[in-house]
Amino acid sequence: MKKILVLFSILMVVCTLNVSVYGANPTLEEIADKFNNCSTVKELKAAGSSLEATSSSNKITVELKTESANEEFDFMLNGNVLTINLSGSQEMIFSGAIISNIMVDSIGQLHGYLDGEMFSTLNSEKITTYTLENEGFEIKELEKDSYEMKIDISKKIPLVDLSDVYVQVSDLELFKDMINGDGSVNLTRGNVALNKFGYDGTATVIIAERYDISANSFKSLLSVLEVMFDTKDAAEFLKSKVSSMTDISLNGLEIEVNPKLIEGEEEIFSEYTDCKFTKITIDMSKYSENFAKLGDINGDSKIDVNDAIMILKQITGKVKLSDSEFKRADVTKDAKVDVQDAILVLKYIVGKIKSF
Repeated sequence: MKKILVLFSILMVVCTLNVSVYGANPTLEEIADKFNNCSTVKELKAAGSSLEATSSSNKITVELKTESANEEFDFMLNGNVLTINLSGSQEMIFSGAIISNIMVDSIGQLHGYLDGEMFSTLNSEKITTYTLENEGFEIKELEKDSYEMKIDISKKIPLVDLSDVYVQVSDLELFKDMINGDGSVNLTRGNVALNKFGYDGTATVIIAERYDISANSFKSLLSVLEVMFDTKDAAEFLKSKVSSMTDISLNGLEIEVNPKLIEGEEEIFSEYTDCKFTKITIDMSKYSENFAKLGDINGDSKIDVNDAIMILKQITGKVKLSDSEFKRADVTKDAKVDVQDAILVLKYIVGKIKSF
């Protein structure tokens, strides 16, 4: 099931819970026409990927044309149920997943939803609990790297309530190395889209939220901080200063609400035209000073051999600790960093002492 969530968490961000069955089902011709004329297909075409749906008596075929390949994806109709099987390479499954979600959204438009309105629901965890019988939609993992999606075209698939959906710590665990290190991560949950990028100890987090900035943006940032520094203390420190997204400059962290995005950032969020933005800049070393403990010299929220090595490098002159690092290294509290501090840190690591 986690594979299914990962597969669909890559999709776009784009909320009443009511299943309606319509007497007049949309025809395959109407579905294909809506697919071809939706905004997402037009945007993909503008970006160089051509999608075109054609219908026959019992199926819709979507042809994908890119610079490197031409592929076809068949949606077979049996009664009111449209079915597609996704298998093959990861690239094929990924492409099929995007096409399938555009198809579901196109059917939703014929039942009264707005263009793109279903993407947030398809991106939610709850979508994996939907069944064909109850909500008119289901997706199953048949075997490794093989999925089956079914859509009842006679039903209006219910939207998920997104009023309290945000990026949680569990959502970020898969990307932990890139969150607390170098690299870039993009993630969407509900109406919140998040991008983290950065190198050499400085991270930039941009959070977009559809319509307006709510508590969900702030809670998403708290999740990022907890994963980035591997401790709840990083999130708790920010909560002790502010309770919502607001312009603020702290030691090692700056929040800017409704910033002017620069080139590159604008490209990442070019499709998020109905979103409000928050930009967070984090100097990881400086921010960790706000909650790092004695003995945690490198400020990574744990005391281990790396901290002892930093003390030894200070003693031998190979590095010069910053003022804050020096204070955390002086575990003997005698205003100097020497071999006695290194010994105490090593004793702490092996469990011979419990505190400094």
